[in-house]
Amino acid sequence: MKLNRKGYTLIELLAVILIISLIIALSIFGIIKAINSSKEKAATLSEKSIKEAAETYATEKNDDNNYWLDITDKENKYFCITIEELMNKGLLDKKANIESKDFDIHSYVLVKKNKVTMVNSKAEILTKDKVNSDGYKVCMGNIVNEEVTVYPKLGKSTSYTDEIHVKFTDATTNQSSTMSDKVCMYGDSSANIKEIGVIEGNTCKLQGLKQNEKYYLRVCMKTSRESYLCSNTESRNTKVIKKPTYTLSSNTLTIKYNNANINGEAKYYFKSTVKGTSNINVNRCTLSNNIYTCDKPTITNIEKDTWYQSSSNQITSNQINISYTTTGKAKVTARTVDKSNNYSESTKDFTINKYTITFIKEPADKIGGEASNIIKSCYAISGQSCSITSPTIEKTGYTIIGWNTNKNATTSTWNINTSKSISSSATYYPILKVNIYTITYNANGGSGGPSSQSYKYAPNGNIYLSSDRPSKTGYTFMGWSESPSATSASYSPGQWWGTHNANNYTLYAVWEKNQVPPTLTYTPSASRKQESGTKITLTCKDNSGTGMKEARIEDNGTVSTGVTTASDYLNTTRSKGDITTVFTCTDNAGNVTTEKVSYAVVWCCGCCYTNKKYPRYDGSMTNNICSSTERVCNNHAKYTNCTYDSGYVTYREWSYTSC
Repeated sequence: MKLNRKGYTLIELLAVILIISLIIALSIFGIIKAINSSKEKAATLSEKSIKEAAETYATEKNDDNNYWLDITDKENKYFCITIEELMNKGLLDKKANIESKDFDIHSYVLVKKNKVTMVNSKAEILTKDKVNSDGYKVCMGNIVNEEVTVYPKLGKSTSYTDEIHVKFTDATTNQSSTMSDKVCMYGDSSANIKEIGVIEGNTCKLQGLKQNEKYYLRVCMKTSRESYLCSNTESRNTKVIKKPTYTLSSNTLTIKYNNANINGEAKYYFKSTVKGTSNINVNRCTLSNNIYTCDKPTITNIEKDTWYQSSSNQITSNQINISYTTTGKAKVTARTVDKSNNYSESTKDFTINKYTITFIKEPADKIGGEASNIIKSCYAISGQSCSITSPTIEKTGYTIIGWNTNKNATTSTWNINTSKSISSSATYYPILKVNIYTITYNANGGSGGPSSQSYKYAPNGNIYLSSDRPSKTGYTFMGWSESPSATSASYSPGQWWGTHNANNYTLYAVWEKNQVPPTLTYTPSASRKQESGTKITLTCKDNSGTGMKEARIEDNGTVSTGVTTASDYLNTTRSKGDITTVFTCTDNAGNVTTEKVSYAVVWCCGCCYTNKKYPRYDGSMTNNICSSTERVCNNHAKYTNCTYDSGYVTYREWSYTSC
């Protein structure tokens, strides 16, 4: 038949592809389901497989009495093992699930051996419905079920390196219980629970154990009928002694011990391959057959390759510091030991280096109080640094910058008298900066004078004071002093300053007040002739500021004195002539003003005659001789209002006495 169509349409093609895809998907789903079902079956332990594994293991141990329990039963011996133990022995898959809900991995599997025929019977799994069977009583402790209302239960536990403490709830908590005794048992496997632990209250203590091991235990209650009620068998692990750790700092190795998992007091031991110093007293020890024998703790010096011990009450924070002052490779071994002599140790390898720092004195005067170079050393464990304190620097006239490995540097990399971490040897030089000093001139009440002088410090340098001078009215400039109250000068203008150039200075002008002699005034004036008996007065005025010492009048042999004023009278018995009067003013500074004055002393006199008065004056200043009819006035009676006219007296008005 001839086909009219040459091919499929697009819709027809898509439909075919869809049908094929569905067929493939269904096939794959079926295959996966079959595989999973197979895996599930393979991962499930049947009661049969468990029994067969127990029989196999019992046959292997057929002649080992450690595994067969021989009790009062006259007919049979009993081989007891848990499903978990069969898994641990590799006879059952640990990852497999148990198909039955009547038992679990902690359940016992029992195999009997006839004592006569020595033939092993078929294994049976002990479940709750078999508690009255002889096999259950053997494996679980001869339980008489009708006496038991409460089963012991294991609770929380505390594990150490050599002990396990387990709390338990016992059957005596029930009022109807007839429990009279209790015991805890343990072993290294669920089929080897033979050791007896210590009962303290409701705590079971397993002692003398090995660290980091699994132990199986159960607690049982003894009845008045000599039967036992036991808890399920459970496992507990002892802990591992934590290894000592190390900290490196400078030249010191710190051993840190950890006794967190140890029951009771731990003991700490260490040894070093190089000498060192301990921060505490330690025991020197010898080690033989893993037993330490130690001396009393009386030493801190650590010898190489020698064991040392310190108890926990001797050290702070469970650590010991060992310091080294030598170089080379070193190794330290440390142990933490529990009371059962279980231990854990660790080692530390390191290298000790020595670093040397040389401090050069030049150009300083002294460093660290010494007039020579200073060398300081320290020790540091590899990867660590040690500390060195830099010395002080002394240099007159210089500012101390610090230390630097570059002697031409202007800044420091290490300050004086400070500690620095050192990790290599080096040479350091003092870095100094010459000081610039200033001489300031203070006129000290005057004006003018020199400006300030600035200069770099130089010992015995050519520094000269300024020659400029200040001025002050009424005073003489004497020079310069470092004290503003000085009365004498220490330095002169233009003087060499010399060695006084390590500080800033202020110089004060020293002034001396000019000595002005006192001013002398007197009365009467020397320009007129004066009558005998006239009062003369001297007045002195101080111009020096020191005060007056004396006012003095010398007149015809008579001396009259005072301080600022003196007075006297012109008296003479001479017939005529001048009287020289000396006036003197003296101040407290010793300044003297003197003046000589000549007075022409005259008399204004008359004579008495029969109550008539006549003037008698002859111009020679000598006594007139009166006529027989005249009487001379006694004592040359003085007349008032005598005037001088061309050197002669003109009588104007007169009076007399004793005429």
